[in-house]
Parts: sequence; structure tokens; C-alpha cells
Amino acid sequence: MSADEAGMISLRSFHLFFIYLALSLMVFTLAWAGRQAMAGRLDMGLLAAAGALLFLGLGYLSWFKRRYKGLR
Repeated sequence: MSADEAGMISLRSFHLFFIYLALSLMVFTLAWAGRQAMAGRLDMGLLAAAGALLFLGLGYLSWFKRRYKGLR
């Protein structure tokens, strides 16, 4: 019985799900940090760090999708 017949998802799909989940959480963190920084309650360095992590995460997602394109 193959993974498709058993109703299981592939390792690639599982990995992509968690990459997307992490990126969506980073977007919300970035939005929160932006609001806190605008209110003067947070250092702009943390806002820059959150933005840099989002940028790196998008780069990782792009690399992963290109590298494992043929993998099911």
C-alpha cells in the first residue's frame, strides 16, 4: 500500500506545511512588533530582526520548493 492509498501526506508536503505555518506566525509577529514600535514600547532593532527572519524564511521556502520540485 503506497502513501497515497493510505491517505498519508508526503514528507515534502509535511515540510511545506510547517514552513508556511512558521512564515504566517512570523508575519503576525512582525505586525505586532511594528505596532509596538510605533507606540514607542519596543526597540526598532527587534522589528528589524523580525523582518530579517521573515526575509530569510521566504528565501528558504523558495529554495526548498526549487530543490524538491520533483519529489512527491
